[in-house]
Amino acid sequence: MEQNDALIVGAGSDIGQGIAGVLKKSEEFENIHLVSRNSFDNRSNTNDSILHHYTCDNEKESIREVLEEVFNRGSDITKIFICNGILHSDEVFPERRLEHISADSMERIFRINSIVPMLWLAELINFLSKDLPSVVAVLNARVGSIDDNKLGGWYSYRASKTALNMLLKTTSIEYARRNRMAKLISFHPGTVDTKLSKPFQKNIPKDRIFSTDYAASQLLNIMNSISHDGTLDYLDWKGDKIPW
Repeated sequence: MEQNDALIVGAGSDIGQGIAGVLKKSEEFENIHLVSRNSFDNRSNTNDSILHHYTCDNEKESIREVLEEVFNRGSDITKIFICNGILHSDEVFPERRLEHISADSMERIFRINSIVPMLWLAELINFLSKDLPSVVAVLNARVGSIDDNKLGGWYSYRASKTALNMLLKTTSIEYARRNRMAKLISFHPGTVDTKLSKPFQKNIPKDRIFSTDYAASQLLNIMNSISHDGTLDYLDWKGDKIPW
């Protein structure tokens, strides 16, 4: 089996860690590059020889420096996972009513969910191989679908994910002109059992709450089989298309 490298951005997240574990078990990759805002010094997998850790503040210059270090190792990066995202924190929570909207919260959510992935994509275009096919999967959510919005609420999160889709669509057009070997996916993993989804799992059937390993395995299968057609696909964990 031909082996290449993988890159996980936002590798400190629950899904990012799940992806790292699934990639390692697959034995498809010589090296797995893990990028996080915080150090991995206390992680049990820090000393694994195929896992390489980097810290990055997700500013443009720092992103470029990390990518230079990653790609200078010499292997081809064929799978890229961008996992940055926020739904809630101690200071931020999904708005149920218009009165809950806060400019500060909205700016923070857009920064993490929409802007940071774009900063990575803007730099990646200068590093990806033009000879080998590569797939870039950006974690998104079904609530980013305008057509699927039947419940309302969650203003900032919904809008940030919708904005991410438009940014990815526009990016895919430029990527197709500059690197036909790169394929972009906007991926909805379903409800995954993570800290992000914990407060919202109460009314979801247990069989619709997925493990991080399951979500990661589904995504890897999709990435391995998808057609490099120069377009953006908005897909769920089953590989089904989501309406824009």
